Amino acid sequence: MRYVLAFSYKLGVLWKAQCVFFDLSDIEDPTSYFLNNRVTTTNKGTCSYRTSQGIVQGKCLHAAKCLLSKGVIKGSCGFGSSCCIYQGGCNSETREKTSFCSYKIHLLPNTCQVRLDFQKFLFNPPTEQQSTTTPRQYSYTCTGDSMTVTPNHYFIPTLCGNNNNQHVYVHLNRTIDSEVLLQINFGDRSTSTTNKVPNPEWNIKVTQLECKATFDVFHPDKKNVDDDLRALAPLGALQYFTDNSGTFRTFGLEEDPTTSTTQPSFTHTSNLRYAIAFKRYPNICGVKFHPTYLQMGTCTSTSTEYIFAPEATPITTSPKYCQMNSDISMSPPGPLYIHFSSTVVASTTSPTVPYGFVLNYNLVPCTYQVN
Repeated sequence: MRYVLAFSYKLGVLWKAQCVFFDLSDIEDPTSYFLNNRVTTTNKGTCSYRTSQGIVQGKCLHAAKCLLSKGVIKGSCGFGSSCCIYQGGCNSETREKTSFCSYKIHLLPNTCQVRLDFQKFLFNPPTEQQSTTTPRQYSYTCTGDSMTVTPNHYFIPTLCGNNNNQHVYVHLNRTIDSEVLLQINFGDRSTSTTNKVPNPEWNIKVTQLECKATFDVFHPDKKNVDDDLRALAPLGALQYFTDNSGTFRTFGLEEDPTTSTTQPSFTHTSNLRYAIAFKRYPNICGVKFHPTYLQMGTCTSTSTEYIFAPEATPITTSPKYCQMNSDISMSPPGPLYIHFSSTVVASTTSPTVPYGFVLNYNLVPCTYQVN
């Protein structure tokens, strides 16, 4: 069964779900309620509810079942069914200089991956640190605000900075993993030099994705399991894109890095190494990338800051890409993936532009000759 949960937090203001009993007799105009509720439904039994903070997804359930499962009723899916939203928070408010909270996700029996969608994620950016060697080495770490995820079998980075509209897959070992823990830490907000985001915010959608089990024939929500199978990421991929086209960027980087003209603020953190995969449908033979922003220093065969794209063109000294203005195309015989690596920046001066990338991608049909 797919289990979708969303929770949000804003420093100083906590949005917390409140469970209440629902009775149409409490509504002055039930007809108006059904005609004007802010709910959108799908044929898969899911619903979406519009709030001032954005769209929240839920499930269409009987009102009693929703309340018994600790959900919150947010409008109607139709007569006899309500839009049930599962929300949670840190269970507290804070105005302290330094604070932290955690969120624990108990896994369903057949869950093998958990997808975290950061509908809103704005923390302080990583802090620049420099070595005393020549040339100096500059690294960026989440020393103030941060979020860590456990279990962490495929090196999910510590997250900070701007991760709005990003996502990450948590791969699970079904033998030993029974929960996923999100640990949030907020740094000292009394220092103006490091406090670039006075009011950090996050709104995270959590989706448990199930793998098939031996009793699938008797599974009460077999259709949901089948849907989950199509959403599962390839093993080892931290990000997985299934649309025919879209945009993605490095973790922590601003959505539009070209707006940063001085000392890098929302740059990616150092010591990243992760894979990004793309859905290979039967009629798809490749993927083409168009960089709208790509800044990772001088590119050589020994570079440690790069995008690696197997079977890609154009090929320079290696399949490592650091700086370019042209498109990148790849048509490997197997899975469609790239991986990103970052360590430290070796330079005589502090970098003056954010390091990272923003790439548009398009899946290429087999009838199209990839150049």
